[in-house]
Order: sequence, then C-alpha cells, then structure tokens
Amino acid sequence: VRTGLVFGKYCYTGALGPKFLGDVPFVIPLAWFMMIYPAYVIASLALDGQPIMKGGRFGRLCYFALVAGMIMTAWDLTLDPYMVDVPKAWVWEDIGPYFGIPFHNYVGWVATTFLVFLVYLALEQKLPLRPLGRIERHVVALPLVTYAFMSAGDVVIGYPEATRLISPFAMGIGLIAAVTRLAAWRGN
Repeated sequence: VRTGLVFGKYCYTGALGPKFLGDVPFVIPLAWFMMIYPAYVIASLALDGQPIMKGGRFGRLCYFALVAGMIMTAWDLTLDPYMVDVPKAWVWEDIGPYFGIPFHNYVGWVATTFLVFLVYLALEQKLPLRPLGRIERHVVALPLVTYAFMSAGDVVIGYPEATRLISPFAMGIGLIAAVTRLAAWRGN
C-alpha cells in the first residue's frame, strides 16, 4: 500500500475502522482470506472435478494458481467500484479507466493471489490434506454458496449500476463450472 507497486497508488480512509500498522484496515485481510477458500474450491472443482486439488508438477500448480487467482479477482471487479464510491473506503491517487480504478489494481490482485495460492499449493504437496471424515457434497457446496451470495449481492446493490452486469459473467462462469462438476462428483 505504501509503495503503490502491487495494486497502484491509493490509500484507505477511516471508513473501514482501525488499521493494521496504520495503513490497512483489519477487515481487509479478513475479507480477502475469507474469499480465498471459495476460490480454491471453485478452481478445484472446475479444473479437477473434486473439492481438493489433485496436485501435479510445477506447471500444473501455476495453472491452478492462475485460475484460482482469476476467480478471486473476479469478485473485486464489482467490489472495488462500490467500495470506492459508496462507503469511500479507499481513494485512488491515479484515476483509472475502470470506474475510476486503475487496471494496475486488478493485475496486482491476480499476481498477489497467484503467489499466495502457489505457496499454499507447494506446501499442500509436502503436507497433503487428510480429511477427518467423509467429505459431504453439502459441505463442499458451502464455499460455492458464499461466492454465489457475494455475486448476487453485487447484482442487487452493484454500484455503479453497470457493475450489476459484470458480476454474473465474471463470477458466474467459474461458479457454474464448479456447480456442474460438484453435481457429477462421486465423493471421496
């Protein structure tokens, strides 16, 4: 945030409450990590047909991390315009072409999320997940429902109004692929 290198030059206002190290509101990383898991499950279902990634070589991990990063960034396409204009949670120094948001921001979202997923996937390869019990379809569906509610909220209260059309396409494509694969999933 201080350098502007990753997401572009902006600063948070006081609209979201107390800030970590005086720069980033505590709620920002919480919201971001809340959406990481749905992005992981959606990417896993869409790409592998199961809720946990199958693994693979480095190139496969990179591909998965890129897809998951794009699924995560799709949420930001409608979130950012609203957060900038309505609660005025942050202010851009350089006004960009996408509802006032610089393109650099979305490149930063994909890159950051890609790296987070890549590190996690590399760790997951070394320390494989071991479910404590049978993975139930309705439990797997919960992160998809969370992502769908975020998309639906963007459709209902999207601001500017044009962003209401973006959410079903940006967030819906991956979600539909995941729901379709979940319907065909046979469990573990």
